[in-house]
Order: sequence, then structure tokens, then C-alpha cells
Amino acid sequence: MIDTCEPKIASWTPDGEMFVVKDPDLFASTIIPQYFDHNKFSSFARQLNFYGFRKMQAKPIRNSDFDVDTAKHVTFYNEKFKRGRCDLLKDIQRSTRGGGANTSLDQAREVAELKHKVSTLESQITEMNQTMDDRIRRLELDMLSRMEQMMLAIQTHQQTQLQLQHQVANNNESKSGCTGETAAWDPLPLERALERAKSLNASINLNANMIANQKVSISDGGATLPPHPKQKQFPSVLPPGGVSSLGV
Repeated sequence: MIDTCEPKIASWTPDGEMFVVKDPDLFASTIIPQYFDHNKFSSFARQLNFYGFRKMQAKPIRNSDFDVDTAKHVTFYNEKFKRGRCDLLKDIQRSTRGGGANTSLDQAREVAELKHKVSTLESQITEMNQTMDDRIRRLELDMLSRMEQMMLAIQTHQQTQLQLQHQVANNNESKSGCTGETAAWDPLPLERALERAKSLNASINLNANMIANQKVSISDGGATLPPHPKQKQFPSVLPPGGVSSLGV
């Protein structure tokens, strides 16, 4: 990391015993993400502390010795971390004291938080399942009710259709009966009725003339018989209109 880093960002000290981070912000944004899953310089320094590194930040004794360019430099030291001594790297071990205890507490806290989240999610899932079951039950009941209403409507419609069919059949039968009776009754045409009335009038006039002649002949010398009780009496002299004027 240090050997491949740009000297203006981080480099070894001249003696090679320590390394210096000259620009912590740029180091965090460009170098740390290449080796870790974060880009925080404070987390990087804490991890170095776990492995035995110490922060060596020297402050000037006199204010006149203060250098703005070197004021933000951060120097780290580990007796097993030296320039060109890769054989010493195997001796660098993670410490289980101090920071390790804090790490255990952090891990325990994270585990507790995860357990709480899992418990919360389980309760939410249970509530959602209960709500879903209630909703499905209501939908089933509503569907059954709608199906019953539909069946009743279909039955009512069928009964109405049957009643209408019976009524139509009865009406057709009554109409056909009336038509047959009307067809069987053959009224006398008007012309034939007039002809029959004329012939009847003529026969009545003829009978009346014959009766009048008989009365004349009887009045001249013969005996006169009394009229029959049911025989209609006619005048001896017919009016000019004939028998029709008598209201016959």
C-alpha cells in the first residue's frame, strides 16, 4: 500500500521505520477503498491500533516552527512494520486486549440489534398473515353471498319465463278458439238478406190481396167466418205503400 502510493499522499519516513499519511482526506477517498470496504480514515486508524500500530504525531515546541503543510500529517509506527522487511509481517497479530473488548461489545450490540430487527420483522409478518387471512375469508364470504344472489336471480328469471310462456300459450289457445267460432258462424250477406226481405214482403202483399179478395167475395153473398185468434187483422183497403207501410 505504502510502496505503491503517491508520495504526496503517503510515504515512508527517510529511515524507513515509520510511514506517514500526508493527506488523510485524499488517502481515505482514493487509497483506503482499494483495500477495505469503507473510506473512513478514523476506521483505518482504529484497525491499525488493533494490530499494534501507534500514532506518532509530533507537535513543534515553538510556534515559529509550526508548518501548515505538515500539520495534518499522521505518522504510524510498528516495530514489525518496516520498509523492505516483509519477513516481519508474519509477526504482526491482532490484539485481543483493549480495542478487542470494545469490538466484542460492538459485535454484541450489533447482534442484539439484529435479533431485535428479526423479532420485529417476524411480528410484522405474523400480523400481515393474519390480515391477509381475514381479508381472504371476507372475500370468500362475499363471493358465496354473491353466488347465492345470482342463483336466486336465475331461478326467479326462469320462473318468470315459464309463466310468460304459459300465458302466451293460453292466449294463443283462446284466440284460436275465438277465431274458430267466428269462422263457423257464417253471417248472411247483406244482398241476400235484402232479397229475402223483398221476397217476404211480396208474399205478404200477395197473401193480403188474396185475403182481401176473399173478404170481398164473402161480403157479396157468402157467410163470414170469425177470424182466428192468432191471425193478424189487416185492413180491408191497403195503404199506398203496401204491406211494408204497416210495419210488417
